[in-house]
Amino acid sequence: MPRITVNPNLAEALDFTLEVYTVARDAIAAQHGISVEAAAERLNEAWTADNNIKKQAWEQQELADHEEAARRAQEEEQQREELQRIEQNETRELKKKKPKLNSFIANRPIATAIKLRPSWFALHKLKECDYIELSYFTPEGCAEAASNDHAVAEEAFAFSKVNDLVSLQPISAFKASSKVIQDNKLSWREMSIAKINLLQCMEETGWPKDHIVALATFYLNLENHPKRQEPDGDAILLAYQAQVHREWHIQLKNTTGELAFDISFINDDLVEKIGIKMWNTTKTQLVTRSVPPPLPYEISRR
Repeated sequence: MPRITVNPNLAEALDFTLEVYTVARDAIAAQHGISVEAAAERLNEAWTADNNIKKQAWEQQELADHEEAARRAQEEEQQREELQRIEQNETRELKKKKPKLNSFIANRPIATAIKLRPSWFALHKLKECDYIELSYFTPEGCAEAASNDHAVAEEAFAFSKVNDLVSLQPISAFKASSKVIQDNKLSWREMSIAKINLLQCMEETGWPKDHIVALATFYLNLENHPKRQEPDGDAILLAYQAQVHREWHIQLKNTTGELAFDISFINDDLVEKIGIKMWNTTKTQLVTRSVPPPLPYEISRR
């Protein structure tokens, strides 16, 4: 049915007794054999019946219009809510990405001694709970980091995936030092300084407190180990430290679910085993050096 544009409830009944309707009245009167007045009444009844039908159609049309308006309003409200959720999510994401700044104490000067800062690479390894050489935490390693990190452009980034989340990290976070020294090659002094910086950085990068305490106890027990009173004792304990520290990290990140060992306890049997191996290696080198090379004529006779 075509859309009704005029409210039939406002329509006024027609006066079919008027002269304009003479032809219609006369035709109906002649057809049905009734008076002109009765024909006018029939025309009025027909108009009223038609208008009543239009009233019902108008009511249905109004109801459909209200339902359509309600549906559209609901859709618009849902769209507004969806846009609001998107904006809120974007705002939260921006807040997450926005660097967090600590406050500062007014009129408080910088400390006289500036703290050593290892490279982005070393800190990235610590955040991933991976093994990282102590060399990165020595004064020399931190000085190299200060030089190299400033040399990398601020816009140089690479993708990193952590816990199924992809983020951008400075390229320097993935660049190992070409001057790194293996832990067993460090001096005792270098190891003592580096481990303090390492423990502080572990705390800053969110390592569990008990892990930090265990590693601190490990180094404290090495410092006070009686093996240091013996010849080459420091070298043996440095080799022990290098092997045990690396193995501890490997076991902490194994995927089998097996718990790692307690690094704070020194395995004296392993210390002795490492010492014997180092002595045997030294003895072999001394024997090799003590044997003179063959003379030229002896080589020719062979």
